[in-house]
Amino acid sequence: MVGNIANNHARDAGSEGRDSTIAALARAGVVVTGTDSIATAVPTAGGDTIGVLGFYTSDSTPDARDTAAVRRFVARAAERYPAVIVTMHLGAEGRDAQRTADAPERFLGIDRGNPVAFAEAAVRGGAAVVVGHGPHVLRAVEWREGGALIAYSLGNLLTYGPFRLREPANRGAVLCATIDRGGRPRNAELRPTQQLAPGVMRRDASARALALIDSLGRLDFPATGARVARSGRLQSRVLNGASSPAAQR
Repeated sequence: MVGNIANNHARDAGSEGRDSTIAALARAGVVVTGTDSIATAVPTAGGDTIGVLGFYTSDSTPDARDTAAVRRFVARAAERYPAVIVTMHLGAEGRDAQRTADAPERFLGIDRGNPVAFAEAAVRGGAAVVVGHGPHVLRAVEWREGGALIAYSLGNLLTYGPFRLREPANRGAVLCATIDRGGRPRNAELRPTQQLAPGVMRRDASARALALIDSLGRLDFPATGARVARSGRLQSRVLNGASSPAAQR
């Protein structure tokens, strides 16, 4: 299990609180990423080691707004590890932030980065999977050139008291994928979740999250957005009557 501390709440209790969080995660056996620009080495059950990098829109962590640096850091990791997974905590928040555009986003007057530009930099650096979080709502999933997979926001999985859990903020999804020997994701699928109350989550039998992500992919990335089957399987767009393994951008 890997925990990304590159986010806007990591220093709510100052540097001392951040350090105590890192120590608590380590005691629980959770590998930490997002502390610096060096990829975290994560051993897998299969005996391989992958690299994981976490980014947030702040100069106190690897800054997601500096896309040239993002590409450089990811490329450095890709030279060392057979697969690199990148997490991004960026973008506007709330029910009005479900759409994804290639433009800087702001929340509470703060520059929260350009998610599409960030993902582009990470993929060109060699990332196999880019996982977004921060908007607190679901967003589109996209297949990129070469087979890389981008989930722009997986919504809320488990939250605590202050968060409002009215639609659509009560919906989330767990992204599952196999990374093949070439460092590319295969057999990718989403498993829909729903929060009933703070800290109370269940698998969502209605699969509402899947329908939302499929619709957002068609709207925001008509050429490359992932098509989400009822089973949760992520498929690329259809080209010339056949399913393409990775839509070209």
